Amino acid sequence: MKNFFKRFITCALAACLIAATMLAGACTPDNDNGKGEVHTDPTKYGYTITVLYPDGTPVKGSDGPSIKAQVSVELMNGPDDAIAGARSVVNDYGKATINYRVSGKFLIDVYNCPNGFEYADKVYTVEGRGDYTVKLSPKPVSYTINLKLPDDTPAIGVTVNIKKDSALVKSATTNANGTAVLENVTADTYDLELLNLPENVSYLPVQVTAKQPVLTIELISLKELKLDEVMSAEKLDEWDRLANSYSDEAPVTRFDRTADCYDFTTDFIPEGKKIYYYFTADKEGTYNFISRGQYYTVEFFGNSLGNEALLTTNSTHESSNTCEMVELPLKEGERYYFSYSIPARSNDPSADDPDEHPLSGTREFMIAKPVAGTRRHEVTEPGNYDITFETDTALLIFITPMSATPERPSPTDGGIFEICSHTSEYDIEIIHYARLADNSEIEGSDDDGGEGKNFKYTLEVPPSYTGNYYYFRIKIKSKIGGGEVEYPTQVPISITRIGNAEENFSPVENQVATATEKYAEQSGEFHFLIGDNNSISESDFTIIEMNGGYYVNIDGTERELVVAIKKNLKGLPYSYATIEYMGAGSVEPGGSNGDEMPSAPSETRQNSYLTLYTDPSKGEDRNNPRLNYTPFIEQYATLCNSDGVYKLNSELKAFIERYYASHAQDFIFSLNLEECCWLISCGYYA
Repeated sequence: MKNFFKRFITCALAACLIAATMLAGACTPDNDNGKGEVHTDPTKYGYTITVLYPDGTPVKGSDGPSIKAQVSVELMNGPDDAIAGARSVVNDYGKATINYRVSGKFLIDVYNCPNGFEYADKVYTVEGRGDYTVKLSPKPVSYTINLKLPDDTPAIGVTVNIKKDSALVKSATTNANGTAVLENVTADTYDLELLNLPENVSYLPVQVTAKQPVLTIELISLKELKLDEVMSAEKLDEWDRLANSYSDEAPVTRFDRTADCYDFTTDFIPEGKKIYYYFTADKEGTYNFISRGQYYTVEFFGNSLGNEALLTTNSTHESSNTCEMVELPLKEGERYYFSYSIPARSNDPSADDPDEHPLSGTREFMIAKPVAGTRRHEVTEPGNYDITFETDTALLIFITPMSATPERPSPTDGGIFEICSHTSEYDIEIIHYARLADNSEIEGSDDDGGEGKNFKYTLEVPPSYTGNYYYFRIKIKSKIGGGEVEYPTQVPISITRIGNAEENFSPVENQVATATEKYAEQSGEFHFLIGDNNSISESDFTIIEMNGGYYVNIDGTERELVVAIKKNLKGLPYSYATIEYMGAGSVEPGGSNGDEMPSAPSETRQNSYLTLYTDPSKGEDRNNPRLNYTPFIEQYATLCNSDGVYKLNSELKAFIERYYASHAQDFIFSLNLEECCWLISCGYYA
């Protein structure tokens, strides 16, 4: 057996050496025809035929009529006299390699040509040359265009034009079936133009090709939004409460209610369908777009529907009060296109009963025009940036890098970053905030830069804090040399990684539950304390502590308070038992079945949502001990009843109070909360 393996290895090595020698030789042309053209010798390497379209792009074998009829090349002694074995399918680079090592004059034939093309200009080989390039020629084809309206009915009487470089090539009109046939057209790629469309119907830019001469196009619903009637004071108050309440004292809010604001409701959106809108900017600046509702996606295309989506925002929440906002920098007179869609239920296996919670329907959104205010700048990379000021203050949000590139270290490295301004015009300062939800200044820099009145601020980001948001207020204090600052203006800043950061926080303390008894099945139905109006206030309830538990008076009856542990929190797609890492601001559930804890967490779970501060009022004080509640929740998850809840006790109350002290901002958009965030995961049986 050993001798067999020795012989096998020896033969394999010899074969590899022979193959390498052959490949090296194949890459070395050795036949100079005396004209400076170097060609391969067919007696050594066979024939290589390159097949091109008229425009010089390579023809692929898969461009042929079918998978069984791919574009191929064959050598022939003459018409109808094929050479046995001298054929090959064209690869993705347009090349066919034929291992026929005989030099001579042969006819090169190309068959199974792509639709709309033929091999008309025949080429013959010559003695001593094995590499050739042949081109296909276009031939007349017919293009068939089928048009369907957004309601799936035929689009009748629509003019269909095909154009090349903006010049009209052919025109036809759709018949009663919504079909237009454009005959006797030279095979090519053409732009499609549709005229005489019904009102509020349009189409996405599309091209027709000879490879796909039959095309079915689903027309889209496209409506213009008029920004001419501002929303009512009542509506403005409602949007202000939903979108701005989390940061009333912050240096910037989600939108400025002093702006001209307009509210809209979409047309009915069926599941799996998409509708389009556009509006025209009547002034230059940053427009705020805020959407609310359940399960939707908004895609923003900029000034042309031909663009890929430049921005996307979506909601996967059950709550109709969840808000999402994007900022749209626009020029005066510019159109801006966007679409609304609702996911098909078949693509969402976790969706609720369609009879109880249908996804199809309308969604609400608002648009706020630009006002001179605090501009918000989000950056995710070290680099040089121009910060725009519409007033004396701008907001910089630095999201520390999450993914590695050759220009920066791995995402687990964190780092020490230096933030500097570079201006000779202004006296400028920077202030670091712990949070946007209050005026929680950490420290700042005024005249510490190397250029007069510039700032230089050093930010230390330990490895475990990679992906966090860091908030800075940048303020122009005055113009150097006196005079008024003319807004808008820009100031260059730089963010430079200057070193590594080390972890210096106190150890995370693992929390263990003291409860051991499984919670019994309860009679009646579970109800969250938070009502259908998504509103809750501690003053609405009288909470009584007795017998090691907590009770609440509901309609004159004392009910035992319980906590949702494995049960999803109201209006959210996760529970305490499935919530994972925040990363760069996204919350994702853990296991696919909804019952699993996060997989492969770090030893201390420093970025976990279940690692909380002992004293939340101290914020990110690195000397503030932190408590890892993951094992605590894992234990309670095994003690819940079939509804996924457990009775409220003192240690659970301490956990949820700490949890909502840290994470209330995740609920503030969807719930009308006062001082009692911790109650929203509580409920009772009745």
